[in-house]
Amino acid sequence: MLTLTFKGHVVAPTFKFSAEIIDFGRVSYKFPIQKTVYLTNTSEVDINYVVRVPGDGRSQSEFHISNDRGRLERSKEAKIDIEFVPSFPQQYDMVLVVDLEGVGQDMLAVPIKAECLVPKVKVNPPDFLEYGTCFLRHAKTKEIEIINEDNLKAKYEIVAQDDQSKRI
Repeated sequence: MLTLTFKGHVVAPTFKFSAEIIDFGRVSYKFPIQKTVYLTNTSEVDINYVVRVPGDGRSQSEFHISNDRGRLERSKEAKIDIEFVPSFPQQYDMVLVVDLEGVGQDMLAVPIKAECLVPKVKVNPPDFLEYGTCFLRHAKTKEIEIINEDNLKAKYEIVAQDDQSKRI
């Protein structure tokens, strides 16, 4: 009988992101914003990767990632686009992680930061619209002014009068 001993050092593949942090800054509620990072394979072997944001999708997904999975050849990079549509006015402290198929999960993480705010808007006139005497089935119009007092994007929606209040 012949005995043969194999010796070696097993290492995981190495890779890195182009950014140390993904900072979206101050963002408007429900408005999309996009950032791009690059994932670089710095190892001597090809890797199969999956990129994700753990904890995303409480009620709906807020992070939409293009090129979120694929095969990355050695010494090559993958462009990862991250679209963020914040659904909650809050501070965001999340991470973008990389899983390697057949190797492990959360092999690399980069912090994601954002502050989602609802912009300050005001309406003129501020209290109510005075129409004076109105005749049944005769339209009367008034103008209102909506002013965005913030440097963030804002949206508005004019809601039709409900049926119950039309009967008064």
